[in-house]
This record gives sequence, structure tokens and C-alpha cells, in this order.
Amino acid sequence: MNSFLSGPFSDILKHLRKQKKVSQKKLALRLGMHINTIGKWERGICLPDSKGIVLELAKQLSLNEQETRQLLEASLTAVSTYWNVPYQRNPFFTGRDDILEHIHTTFSQEAAVAFPQPLALSGLGGIGKTQTALAYAYIHALEYDGVFWISSESSEQIMRSFSIIASCLSLPQTSDQDQQKIVNAVLHWFARHRNYLLIYDNVEDLDLLQSFFPLALPDGHILLTTRLQVTEPVAMSLPLNPFPDEQGMLLLLRRIKRVAMNDPLTGISLQEQTLACKISQTLGGLPLALDQAGAYLLETGSNFSDYLHFYEQKHQVLLTRRGRIPTNHPASVTTTFLLAFERLRLQHASIIHVLQVCAFLDADMIPDALFIEGADQVEVPVHASPKYEKFVFNEIMELFRLQSLLQRDNQNSTFSLHRLLQTVLRNEMDEETYKDVIQQCVDLLNETFPLDILSLEQWTWCQQLIPHVLNCLNFAQQRHYNSCSVALLLHKAAKYLQEQGQYAHAESFFLQTLQMYEQLVDSSHPRNILALNDLGWLYYNQGSYEQAEKIYRQALHICQEYLDPMHTSVALVLNNLAVLSANQGQYEQAERMYLQALKSHEYHLGSDHPETVASLNNLAILYHHQGRYEKSKQLFHRSLQSKEKQLGVDHPLTATTRSNLALVYLDQGEYEQAETLFLHALKVREEHLGPIHPLTAQNLSNLAKLYGQQGKYEQAENYALRALRICEEHLGLEHPSTANTLSILGRLYYKQGKYEVAEPIILRVLEIRKKGFGLFHPRTAFAMNNVALLYIDQRKYQEAEPFVTQALKICEDQLGMKHPWTAIMLSTLATLYTHQMDYAKAKPLYLHALSIQEECFSPYHPDISDTLHAFAILYQKQDNRIEAQPLLQRAYMIRKRTFGSHHPDTSLLLMLIDEMKEALLFSEK
Repeated sequence: MNSFLSGPFSDILKHLRKQKKVSQKKLALRLGMHINTIGKWERGICLPDSKGIVLELAKQLSLNEQETRQLLEASLTAVSTYWNVPYQRNPFFTGRDDILEHIHTTFSQEAAVAFPQPLALSGLGGIGKTQTALAYAYIHALEYDGVFWISSESSEQIMRSFSIIASCLSLPQTSDQDQQKIVNAVLHWFARHRNYLLIYDNVEDLDLLQSFFPLALPDGHILLTTRLQVTEPVAMSLPLNPFPDEQGMLLLLRRIKRVAMNDPLTGISLQEQTLACKISQTLGGLPLALDQAGAYLLETGSNFSDYLHFYEQKHQVLLTRRGRIPTNHPASVTTTFLLAFERLRLQHASIIHVLQVCAFLDADMIPDALFIEGADQVEVPVHASPKYEKFVFNEIMELFRLQSLLQRDNQNSTFSLHRLLQTVLRNEMDEETYKDVIQQCVDLLNETFPLDILSLEQWTWCQQLIPHVLNCLNFAQQRHYNSCSVALLLHKAAKYLQEQGQYAHAESFFLQTLQMYEQLVDSSHPRNILALNDLGWLYYNQGSYEQAEKIYRQALHICQEYLDPMHTSVALVLNNLAVLSANQGQYEQAERMYLQALKSHEYHLGSDHPETVASLNNLAILYHHQGRYEKSKQLFHRSLQSKEKQLGVDHPLTATTRSNLALVYLDQGEYEQAETLFLHALKVREEHLGPIHPLTAQNLSNLAKLYGQQGKYEQAENYALRALRICEEHLGLEHPSTANTLSILGRLYYKQGKYEVAEPIILRVLEIRKKGFGLFHPRTAFAMNNVALLYIDQRKYQEAEPFVTQALKICEDQLGMKHPWTAIMLSTLATLYTHQMDYAKAKPLYLHALSIQEECFSPYHPDISDTLHAFAILYQKQDNRIEAQPLLQRAYMIRKRTFGSHHPDTSLLLMLIDEMKEALLFSEK
């Protein structure tokens, strides 16, 4: 395929002649011309006199269609008498193929129409409107009998362009003093001739322009360039967008002459391509900015890395510097945008302030509602309206669109600005203005961004706002602007990021919030206590329990020193301390704190308030852990009813309560109810939090646990592996949630007898627990117990014993002799001794475990049933069926009441009881 040949006619002719291996002398003989004529053409002294000579040249050189076209285009000044384009072809022009094709197709389709519809290239200054029109003129010049360029920024420029056209056409009115007569003569000429292209460049006023439109243009076409976004019905608008990264990279490489037109990028290293793409991203794909950057790189000899570093430090200088070599667009990016701002000021000076506020938001998808609902925070007296009503807001948008300063998305009710436009706006502010505008931006976002996300609509709204919140806070932090409103916005952002699972980012914002409050308010200020409480909850979610307790104790100390015991802030801290205590197995202490917090919340806030419902939910979780299932379900149903009423059925927080309720049903063996609730919660979380959110992973793990208990191992494994991928990628390889999911997966393989697969997973869980919680933490002990159970099942008794004995010692030391987890370790050790036939050691351990469980739990807790079952096996192994039978009978009654008659574990016990009865009868006979 032939590549595009750029450059003057002389270079192209010489290149093609040498390529065809034809000497100047031989070519001159073929054309019947003197050799000196060929030499003058190739030295650029003159051009062929006519299109016919150029075509004969192509014939004698045996050029193909593309080469002939390129040679003709290079000789345009000789192709037609009527070529009135004031700019040379841009050798670096890149992209816009779709737009150029669209223009050509539209004009071609309308060839049979008497008055074809004009087209208008519209867009922001510097987007490349003039260059695109110029490219179209050069590419398709041979299809027209004449191409005329009309500078259209003002009536004076239009008049001047018409005078030039009149001279080009050799009209008798050319020297007339009355300019209108010249205009009329040119328009009359257009009406009587055919097949011409008129380009009206930089149109500012469509009403003015229509006075200079030909009344008839048979087979002629009109192309406009304008900042106006709405050009209908005068012309059909074709908006130009910034370049994508790859196209921007290509323009930059061509501009610095690293890549010729249509040449491949094989000679450019991947690193250079990546850096060029980054420059394009930094400059927002704006062609003028890329051309400006290319000029700087070419003139200074700098490399891409240097430019990026300089831009970070000196972007104001670089955006103002146009380059020393004259171009078709002499104004810099800064100058271009400032001219647009000036035009806007002339129309309505005060609304520039709206753009200034937008300079501190994210450039994309700014919600209309942000300015409509937060109108009181941005003072712009439009039509003396105290509020940004939708109608007034639309009028403001119209003024901005006259200069293409923003793009509106009516379907989503948002608008967007170019990032360089924001940069120039910020660069033009003095320090006082900069600070005032940031403060207004912070106030605007605080007005509309909630601290507590209570409804599904608020959740969606926060998803829209968070990019703008983060952008605004970034600029406030760069200038070290501290205020209570900045601290509040930091706090709101931190809570939202925590809900999104972005824990590191959230922690940073919480710490900054507290640092600001420390400087600005007393420690007893409710906002400071609330921020402390939320930071503690973040640490709890991360598994940093010591840090969480330290923060909670600090908050509680402040509350007890300055506030009434029934104050809601005290209740809030107590509630979270209770969560921590329950997690450490301190159930009685946790219940007392939950009930005190619940009483305070109900008294001050009401039974349906989110904080009251949160206390209910946590108390229900506590009862679940204690095996008080019916009481737990009662509270969960009450909590769920309140959340569905306040937040909606499909809110993520409602899904959390639904998931917690499902866990109770799972432990009771009511699998259908559990599955329905889990799947609903998963659907809500995937839809509103995303398929890779940590809470989504939590639901996947729960489903894996459910299907594993049902023996649906393939389904269970798929869910567990998917959850594990999310946890490892978004929380880390050593996060507690990662360990929880690994534990479910390891147990899944263990239940299937896949010990070789299960063992490294269960050992990995233990290592995570050791590193995260320390060697002597109860959760580490629980992981040790799981390793011991795995080895017992494989009859590796010697390997199992050190794990279970150490786990027991940790629980006794850390949780006490009467903790339920201590009972679990005692039971595991007893099981080990039973398998080793050391029954004398096993029996007292079972009795001790049972006494602890009967004291801590309700009489029908599953753990009691498990211990009774294991104890019965001990007697069975001793052939003491008389002692074993009542233990099995009691275990069966617990499971029947707790899980129901059809639960697999209940059925197993019933089968064992029947077998034992038969054995007893047989022995009696």
C-alpha cells in the first residue's frame, strides 16, 4: 500500500520520478519540454501551468490513482483559478477520518438537492475545527471548480474576505468603494455558477452570517467552523471531541517529526509511546495543546519525560507558550480560552463564577442537580433569581455553550468541561479568589453530599458526587486550607470510601479529619467524637482490633467526661465497643452495652432511626453467636422491616441485614430460606456496590458455605474461588476477610476428603492469623484448631496434638476457662484422645466442655449437640452403649428442635440411635 506523500510539489515530483527510475532528461523528452523546466519544477521555482500538464506528468511517470491525486493536490495553486484558501496544508494533521468521511458522504448524498444543507464543525477553541475544514478543502479540492475561504469572526472580516474573493474572480466591482456592492456581486456570481465549496471559518453570529450566504448555490457546499454548539436550522452541527490517547500520541509524534504521515510506529519504543500517551492524557487530547507541546519539544530538544515533569511544575508557562515558528493558529491555549471567557463576560459577567467553581470539580459528568440544589452556596444573580431554578440554570448553560465551554448530557442531566479549561481558570485566580472559590465549592458539596447514606437514591447520588468531592478536597489539601467545612467533607468522603471497601484511602481521610478538628474545635465536639467512632469502625473492619479498641476507649473517655450518660454519642460508642467485645467472646459485657445503647437510641431517636436499627441488628448477631436463634431471628426481622421501610427493599444496608438473617437460617439448617435471602442480598450488592466489592465477596463466601453444607461442592467451590479473587485483589492477601474465605474453601476440600488440597489452604489461614492477630490471639487459636481437626481426620495424631494443645492454652489464657471457644478446643483435644483410645483423658475434657457450653449457651445450642455426639462416640468405642444412648438421644433432640427433622445432621443422629438400639437388642438376645 502506498503511503501518503506530504510536502511541496517539487519534493513529491522528485521523489516519484526517482522512484520510477526516470531521469529529468528522459521525462523532458516524453513531455516535449526543455530539461530546465523539469529542473525548475523540482527546485520549486515554478509550478506547471495547468492541470492538464500535471496529468500528463502522471501519465509519463506511470503513476497510480493515489500518486496522481497526491501530485495534483500538491500543485493546487495551478489546478484551478478559483482556489482561495489562505493557509497551507497542515503536514501534521492527524485523525478526524470519521468527520471528514461524514462531511464528504453528506455532501455527496445531497448532490441532487438544489440547496444542500450547510454543515458546521463545532467545538471548544483549540479542538481543531479550522484544521479539519482545511484538511477537507485540500483532500477534496479536485472535486470542486473552486474553493473559497471566508473569515467570519466579524462583519469586517467577512467583508474583507469577500473583497479577496472578488479579486480572485476578477469581478469588475473589485475596486468599488461600496463594500456591500462587492458582497452582492460575489453572491450573485455564486448563484450563477456551480460546484463550489465555501468555508465560513470561526463563525460567532449566525444571524450576521446569513446576510452573507448565497441565495442559491447549485451543486455547491457550505462548511462552517464555530464555537456555537447549536447551529440548526442554519447548518447541521458536527461536534468535534478531544483526541483519544492513541490519536493524541500520533499527533505529538508527527509534530516532533518522529513519525511521517502513514508510517508505522515500529521505530518508536513502547516507553516513548507510553509517555506520549501520558502527555495526551495530561493535555486532555486537545489538538492545539498537543501541537503546542510538540513545538516546545521540537524547539528545545526536550524529551517526553522532561515535558511531563516541567508541566507538573510550570503548566501555566507551557500553556501560554505558543512557539517561535508561525502557525495557522497563532494563539496559545491560555490565550484562546481567555478570549472565550472575555466574550462570556461581555454577555454576563457574573456567571464566570460558576465556571470558577467547576474548575475545582472533576471535569466529567458534573450533575446539574449539584448547582440547582446547592444554589444558596454559589452566588450568581441571574435574572435576580434567589434560586437556581431549572429554567434559569438552562439559561446559564446556554451562555456557556455559545463558546463551547462545556458539553451537556441531557439524558443523564450532567455536563462536562475540558480539563485544560479548568487549569486555565485556576491559573488566572489570585490567592484570595482561589481560596474563596474552593471554600464555596466545599460548601456546595457539603450541602448536597450526606454523611449517612440512608436511601438507595442517596447511594446513587453519592456515586455521582464522589469524583467531584475527591477532586475538590485534593485542591484544598494542596493549599493546606483547613476549616470545619473541609473537615466535614473529608469525614463524609472517608465514610463513603469505607463503604466502598477503599480502606487505606478512607483511613487517610479520617486521620486528616481528626487532625483538623483537633486544631479547630474542642475534643468534646460531636463531630470529633463521631469521626473517632467511625475511624474505630474502620479499624474493626480491617481486623485491627487493638487499634479499634484504643480509638473507642478514647471516644468513650471524652463522652464520659463531657456528656450525659444517655447522650446519643455515648450510645454510638458503646454500640461499637459491644461489637468488639462480642467478637472477643465477652458476650455478657457486650449484651449489657448493646442494651444500654439501644435504650438511649430508642429514647432520643425513635425505634425506626438508623442508629436504633443498627443496635438491634448487632444485638441480633450476638444472640445468633450465643445460639439464641429464635430471639436473634425476631430482632433481625424487626431490623429488616425498619430498613425496608426507611431505605427500601433493594438498599445495600437492607441487604446486610438480610444476609445476617440468612446466616441464622443456615445454622438452623433451613437452607431454602437461607439461599433465598443470600441470593437477594448478592443481587443487590452486585447491582449497587459492584461485582468486585468486598461486601459482594462476603455474600459469595456465605453462599459457598451454604452449598458446602448441602453437599453441592462444585457450586460451593465456584462461589468460594470468586470471593477469594475479590478479597485478594481488593483487600490483600493477608486481610481477615481473605482468611475467612480461605477457611471456607479449605473446609470444603476437607469435607470432600481432598486433604492434599485442603492442607496448604488451612495452613495459609493460620499464617495469616498469626501475622494479623499475633501468635496468642483467639482467632489464631481457632485456625490452629482447624489444622488439628484436619490432621485428626487423616490419623496424623502426633502432628495434630501440638496444634490443639497450644490452641487450648491460648483460649484459656486470653478468653478464660469458661469461654465457648475454650470449650471447642477442649472438645477437639478430647476427640484426639478418643481416636488414640486414651479414653481416660478424653472423658473429663468432654465433661468440662459440656459444662462450659451449658453455662454459656441456651440448652439447644448446636455446639452442645456436637459435643454430646462426640462424647457418645467415646462410650461407643468403649462398647458402653448404655451410656452412649442417652447422649445421642439428647443430641438428636437438640438438632431436631434447632435444625428440624430433615436436616442431614439430625437424620445422621437418628440413624445412629436406631443402629444402637438394634445393637442393644442383639446383645440382650
